[in-house]
Amino acid sequence: MAPSSPDRQEIHRWMVRLADGDRAAFPPLFEALWPLLRSFSRRLLSQHHDAEDVAQQALLNVFRRAGEFDPQRDALSWIFGITAYECKTVMRRRYRRREEPATPTMDLKRQLQAPDDTEQELIRQELLGAAKEVLGSLSPQDVETLEAAFGNCQRPMVSAAAFRKRLERALKRLRLAWRLKIDSP
Repeated sequence: MAPSSPDRQEIHRWMVRLADGDRAAFPPLFEALWPLLRSFSRRLLSQHHDAEDVAQQALLNVFRRAGEFDPQRDALSWIFGITAYECKTVMRRRYRRREEPATPTMDLKRQLQAPDDTEQELIRQELLGAAKEVLGSLSPQDVETLEAAFGNCQRPMVSAAAFRKRLERALKRLRLAWRLKIDSP
């Protein structure tokens, strides 16, 4: 009989302990994260031989950056963010080497557009609805700034420093609105 996988709270507790310098938290955290990160990486990358390398690099970065972890944040989300960044780095590298004709984010876009099952489609719809709601709560200037930063519209006619400051504020308000949305019952 296989051991049950640890829950989100257990992973969070181990991550907090590791962030506080408790090296005894390393083995159980590694055992819990390895299959999750490898599976996550396999879903994001079209070439599965890269998935283990990405999962290893992500784990190294998680353990290396453990001191930066904010215990008020969700540990698993923070860890998956690091892993997603590593996946994106590999996709960019492949794209620059012309190993893949598709754009670097094509695998992720394909998954978001064509989920494997009904549960994923429901999760996708719920996330899209929450994202639209959160964006709708921001000011028009914040939305315009975010769209310009992501290349969806033309950048406002302000200096580069002013735009960076607007973007910083807009992202701060976006994070706050998202946290309020996620934390509300």
